[in-house]
Amino acid sequence: MLGDFQQHGCILRRYYKQKKLLQSKIFEERLHHYVIHCEMREYSKVTQNHYRKITEKFLSFLESKSVQNCTDISARNLNDYINTLLGYS
Repeated sequence: MLGDFQQHGCILRRYYKQKKLLQSKIFEERLHHYVIHCEMREYSKVTQNHYRKITEKFLSFLESKSVQNCTDISARNLNDYINTLLGYS
């Protein structure tokens, strides 16, 4: 956990003791709308679940970076998230 903070400047929720990752109602609503979009596109249940989990982790990362709305997402946020996936700083 401290290694995550040193490397990425935030504590990532990689180790889940709780099911609920998102704290922001705005991001929860956006995730819900995205899930509905996937259902309307008739993605398989497995694909829908996978996309939901990936999106939820990304939104959780944004919360840890104090992003409060989707309009506040920057290219820097995207780059930082990609670096966390790759394990680089």
